[in-house]
Amino acid sequence: MMQNAYGDQCLGRTQCYDWFKRFKNGRESVDDDPCSGRPSTSTDDAHVTEFNAIVRSNRRLTVREIAEDCNISVGSCHEILVKKLGMHHVVAKFVPRLISQDQKDNRVTICQELLNRANDDDMYMRQIITGDRYGSMAMMLRQKSYHHSGLVNFLRDQKKLVRSDQTSKSC
Repeated sequence: MMQNAYGDQCLGRTQCYDWFKRFKNGRESVDDDPCSGRPSTSTDDAHVTEFNAIVRSNRRLTVREIAEDCNISVGSCHEILVKKLGMHHVVAKFVPRLISQDQKDNRVTICQELLNRANDDDMYMRQIITGDRYGSMAMMLRQKSYHHSGLVNFLRDQKKLVRSDQTSKSC
């Protein structure tokens, strides 16, 4: 009857009787009991510091290569990298998800240096080339059309498609 009213979030009859029996026998906590068994030794602090040193020295290592170097399973290696060290895989290297304070300070100094250059030299900003992937693709197609006169119509049609994508997507 309770499950009809509350759905899956309600305990079943047998489970309610089981919990009642446990609390009647003296149990005071609803938390799980500690499980007996072998503790995990592959994801301890020693392995975490070792992994951190390995990844910082060479970011292009794969999970399998790191696992083979440390003689642990690939799953434990991935768990240390993602959950313990907070890294994720970008293109072909592991990078931290959050940047450190030194990296933030370095970015601020570089931006200030670029701003000072722009303020000192009026022509500096005109030398910077900006664009997204669609703008650069359209420029490449335009250059190709001059060199391959036989494909001008084909490239012109592609260029129009690129422009329509460029106008439909906002930055």
